[in-house]
Amino acid sequence: MIQIAEEDIRYMPCQLRSGSSPAIDFEGPVDQPVSISVRATGDNPAAVELDFVRYNGKTTHVDPARMTIAPGVKPLIVGLRGTVDGQMGNLVEICGDGTEKKLRKFKYIALDPVKSYVLEGV
Repeated sequence: MIQIAEEDIRYMPCQLRSGSSPAIDFEGPVDQPVSISVRATGDNPAAVELDFVRYNGKTTHVDPARMTIAPGVKPLIVGLRGTVDGQMGNLVEICGDGTEKKLRKFKYIALDPVKSYVLEGV
């Protein structure tokens, strides 16, 4: 795994894009760093928060979750926590310039707080 210094991540562009097939949610270049988080769509940011991300055999509980895109097709598991059942939110990629790219809209359900996606490193 390639280690990327914190200061280098700030200058990285967004890496993830929609998958090229219906079976792939997102794709991105292999060995590139990615930072993802979630954002509630309402006025209360605590209504939906990132609890954990599991990707390529590793779990992180840091928000934003930083990971390196691995080759091939891998599950991307996003665990959520929140205070408002039914709250709408967005999975976002934090780009190096501080902007956020919306990747997917979701509905937070307290009894089913995990969202599963498929990420392909190309």
